[in-house]
This record gives sequence, C-alpha cells and structure tokens, in this order.
Amino acid sequence: MNIERVKEVFADEAFAKSVFELETASEIQAALKEKGIELSEEEITSIQDVLMKVKNGEVTKEQIEKWSVQLENGELSEEALELVSGGIGVLSVIFIVSLVLQIAGTATFCGIAIANGK
Repeated sequence: MNIERVKEVFADEAFAKSVFELETASEIQAALKEKGIELSEEEITSIQDVLMKVKNGEVTKEQIEKWSVQLENGELSEEALELVSGGIGVLSVIFIVSLVLQIAGTATFCGIAIANGK
C-alpha cells in the first residue's frame, strides 16, 4: 500500500466523507479501488473492528496516532500488533484508522459512527 497515495486520497474531504457514508466492506473496497487503493474486504473489516474498539473505549485515538507514527518509523509495539486480529494488513489498518479519526470530529465508516475519536 502506498501511504502517500492514501494520504492524498483521504485529503479530498468530499471523497473521504462519501466513503464514510458507505456501509459495506465491498462498497468501500470499490470506492477505494477507483482511487487506486487496493484493500481486501478482510482489511476493511479489520478497520471496522478497530474503529469499534475506539468507539467502545478499548483503544484511544491517541494510541492509534502513536501507532501510526511508529509504523511510519518502521516499528510497532506488540500491543498494536495484537489489535489487528490475524495480523492482516497491520500497516494499512492502523494507518487508515488514524486518517479516519483525523479527518472529522464525527465520521461513520462501515456503519460505525465515531464521534470525536470515541
């Protein structure tokens, strides 16, 4: 996954919000594919799982941001690795969750409403 491409695509606020309004992993996968981002439905489901953990208070927005920085520096804690079940696309999952939480105070992704990082 090209991190710079993901940043560029999610910098388009209108596109990002349109993705947040989609409800199924396959809809999100198709929208991202049109922008040149290839994610499996399993990776999208993992993103959904992590966002649910943020919503439920099991993981904080600050932890996600810290792990995103660690990933960019080529390192990641065991805690972050355990967050993504099965180790599926850890880089893409944590990075995209971080972007989702940064884009708006309130967002919905795969039908999960995230308000102010909760």
